[in-house]
Amino acid sequence: MSHQPTDPAGAAPGISIVDVLATLLRRRRMILAVALVITALMAVWVVLRPRTYTSVATFTPQATRSPLSALGGLAAQFGVAMPTADVNQSPAFYAELLRSRAVLEPLVHLPVAFEWKGEAMAGSFATLVLPTVEDTAVRSMSAVVALRRAMQVSVEARTGVVRVETRTRYPQLSVTLTDSALSLLNGFNVETRRSQAAAQRAFLEERIRTSERELASAEDAVREFAERNRGSLSGSPELSIQQERLNRTLALRADVVSGLAQSLEQAKLDEIRDTPLITVIERAAVPVLPDPRGLVTTTVLAFLVGLILGAVLAVVRHAVEVALREHPAGFAVLTSEVQAIRAGMRRLTRGRGGD
Repeated sequence: MSHQPTDPAGAAPGISIVDVLATLLRRRRMILAVALVITALMAVWVVLRPRTYTSVATFTPQATRSPLSALGGLAAQFGVAMPTADVNQSPAFYAELLRSRAVLEPLVHLPVAFEWKGEAMAGSFATLVLPTVEDTAVRSMSAVVALRRAMQVSVEARTGVVRVETRTRYPQLSVTLTDSALSLLNGFNVETRRSQAAAQRAFLEERIRTSERELASAEDAVREFAERNRGSLSGSPELSIQQERLNRTLALRADVVSGLAQSLEQAKLDEIRDTPLITVIERAAVPVLPDPRGLVTTTVLAFLVGLILGAVLAVVRHAVEVALREHPAGFAVLTSEVQAIRAGMRRLTRGRGGD
């Protein structure tokens, strides 16, 4: 059996690791040129991009009672545990509220006026950021999206402190938006507390009327029992036990009415109270210096990305050259098909031009 030598032309085409390394070394100038071009473009973009100014404020929510906490002591007499803290006053709740349309939409239309580089600026965030958009609805929606990107809200997990950062092209606009966001947040919470207190007051007033009727019934039962059994209680244990039961019911009804009355007075106070529900730790100040450009970081990353892209282009070009050399007939067919498509496109263009 004779050994037939393997035909290199019949071997499956492919590129080895050695070929890749050799290609990268041979085309190192092209790779470096691609990296430098991308780095230069990114550096120009960073330098020409408008500077931004960030205003920072921090606050922490005040510990508030749940609308039902006033009834906690009363419910405890019946062995019922009720919440004493409002779960909707957590730092995470405030962070989400700051990024909601309830706060952002009034902010984008807030009138502002300031001086910037000797020029008087007036308008709102929507008009200053999107001056060319004429449709009011589109501008409002786009401004809310832009402000949501410009306003970063974070929560410190260990301390519960909420940090608000607003970044715009104008330092006065940044501090105005940050302060106004905290004011809107507090106003929203005060109105929410008032509405909850009003609903609680209405509930308590109805409950007090019912409890007072139950208390009157208990008092009538005690009076009727005393009138029926006057002078005969000492000799009857059963009547003594019944009297104690009626007295306990009367005392319980009286405690219910007293507790509800106290809760009603607290609800009335909460309905008119306008004290802030957040404690501002660091107020927003006008930023003196612009935000860092990040030029060094951007250019280094751009250079690395350019090196990778240049290496990929070099390997792809080498692979195409190898395939063209090993399969010239296939590329000839491909070239003819591309030329046919181009000719068809030209005829179609001429036909439309003649019409």
